[in-house]
Amino acid sequence: MEGYKNNKPEVAWWEDQIKAGEEYRRKWASEEDWKLWQAYYRSDYNSKAVLPKNVVFMMLRMLTPRIYFRNPGISITPKKPGPEAVAVAKVMERVSNQMMHHMGVKQESKRQVQNAFFHGTGIGKFGFGAQYTPTPEPMGTDAPMTKGGDKVEWASNVMNNMPWYRTVDTSNFVVPYGTDRFDNAYFTAEKITRFTDDIINDDRLSHTKDIADQAVRNQDTMGLYEVITTNPRNIVDLWEVRDKRTGKVFVICPSLTDKILYFEDDELQMDNGVPYFPMVFNPDNEVFWGVPDIKVLEPFQREINEIKTQMMQHRRLSIIKFIVEKGAINEDEAAKLLDEDGPGLVRVMNMAGIKNIEVAPIPDSLIRAEDRIMTDVREIMGLSRNEAGSFGEGSADRTATEVQAIREAASIREDERRDVIADAHTSMIRLMHEVIYRHWSEEQVVQVIGPDQLPVWVRFVGRELAGYKFFIKVDPDSAVAETKAVKEERAVRTYQLLSQNPLIDNIKLTKYLLDQQVGVQFDDMLQEQPAGAPGTQQNPLSMGQFSQQIQQQAA
Repeated sequence: MEGYKNNKPEVAWWEDQIKAGEEYRRKWASEEDWKLWQAYYRSDYNSKAVLPKNVVFMMLRMLTPRIYFRNPGISITPKKPGPEAVAVAKVMERVSNQMMHHMGVKQESKRQVQNAFFHGTGIGKFGFGAQYTPTPEPMGTDAPMTKGGDKVEWASNVMNNMPWYRTVDTSNFVVPYGTDRFDNAYFTAEKITRFTDDIINDDRLSHTKDIADQAVRNQDTMGLYEVITTNPRNIVDLWEVRDKRTGKVFVICPSLTDKILYFEDDELQMDNGVPYFPMVFNPDNEVFWGVPDIKVLEPFQREINEIKTQMMQHRRLSIIKFIVEKGAINEDEAAKLLDEDGPGLVRVMNMAGIKNIEVAPIPDSLIRAEDRIMTDVREIMGLSRNEAGSFGEGSADRTATEVQAIREAASIREDERRDVIADAHTSMIRLMHEVIYRHWSEEQVVQVIGPDQLPVWVRFVGRELAGYKFFIKVDPDSAVAETKAVKEERAVRTYQLLSQNPLIDNIKLTKYLLDQQVGVQFDDMLQEQPAGAPGTQQNPLSMGQFSQQIQQQAA
């Protein structure tokens, strides 16, 4: 097969493919402008004479909280009937929600949204076990240690035999040249930068002695930082390549050696997919790389900066100025006239020789132009004045419609972006399930809601969950955050409305009410089963017992 020799990857061939993919990204993701766009966000301008109005910062900070999932909830429904399928679905739903929190998907989702805003495409990566193990090892997924007992990786929330999720910098991700959609990419490559000594001490990698003489990298890929001439620790760029044609994953360092550092079957390639989950909010119908939001906003950013600068200059010119005939006032008295804290008495020798000049105020046309630009920006981003969090002009008597628009803060275009995020999370959860089935060989215990709506503890191993297919849905929170007081008030009203309804489960309703109350004193108010009873943490149910309990309740 092309790219392989003696069943091993040809480093030179793959280096050419990666370079072609980088060129493809530079062209279609507008990579040459990333440095400038990042400077806009930071309000870094070449001239202090410019008065900016940071539209880029404003729109990103307005957009992000409206579309990312603050507390994503996973709903799982079995595709086939039966108590066994229902029991597994309940366990997998609880495990999925716990892992979403453990992996920090909320924080990484925000980073992906920001990457998509600047680069057109935000990349998320799923892994299992150690961070720099390209595919889970059958005998364990813990990271190796040096001979002296030091760690060679130290990322938080990355633990042995547990899933993790990280955002990959768009500048470090490559797909084949000409890829029109992610599904059609026959390989993916990720640049991973690590310290030289960590690579040398990492026994997962082979031929690491060829890495020892790596020179200090003196400039980062995006060129966002100043050139580094000295570095206390040398760093090396590795490439992690996943080939969908062969189902292999390998690590190379073409800048230093033509040998393969790692080469294994890729367990994270499921259903012809790879463990990367891109978010593209503005798809291009011809190429994989999306259109950055900031690319569309940049002309408006430059225009409004010019308008604000002109307004600043007009304001400075509008300060009162004087024309004085020679000899009409001496220098000391003139200084008093211009001193805002000076004495009220100024002696002049010829009052007729002093005249003030009134310069026109800031032109209304500039103010109108600024408002027009901001209206255009909001329309491009799919926001109205109300949805941006402020009332429109002339809204002295604010209608219920306006208040509702601010409260909901949602639009069709934002829902579309949220769907993109939900689809990425759903695909990631499906892959996580498959990996858990294989690698959770030791008994796990999880708390779920039983058929009588009371919490029970269930013990299981991964293979007991395999073989079931589910409908998976990601349920986002509302776009506008609710206070604890609002949630508590709604819970009280719901309880008062439904507590006498014979069709409502009062135990479940009471639990909902207590969950929404402020204070830890409500946490253990519900009656619990006696210690040691089946389904308690001390005596969890097996998967068989749990499915039997569901069957009995349904009978």
